[in-house]
Amino acid sequence: MSDAYRRAYVRFPTEGSAAVSTNKARGISSILTDVSAGGANLVTNVPFELTEKVEVLIRASILFKEAFKKQARVAWCRRFGADLWQVGLDFGVDKLLNLS
Repeated sequence: MSDAYRRAYVRFPTEGSAAVSTNKARGISSILTDVSAGGANLVTNVPFELTEKVEVLIRASILFKEAFKKQARVAWCRRFGADLWQVGLDFGVDKLLNLS
């Protein structure tokens, strides 16, 4: 994903949680660090494969009244510390969040 696309949407830093489900595992606990109309940034103790399709349950009461599920794909995954990974999720241009 190009930097131009990654920065196409305003990011909203937040303190929240997310549970990520893949074809191999369900409910992987993650910390939600920011969200935009086009994606989200998570920190987790499980690495994800690039372009892997996931379902994410987002809980961020500062931004959203209720938890919600969203389909996404893994745009990038970087090691962040000894046993942590920072993960960028892309919702896709046809599945943007309405953050207005």
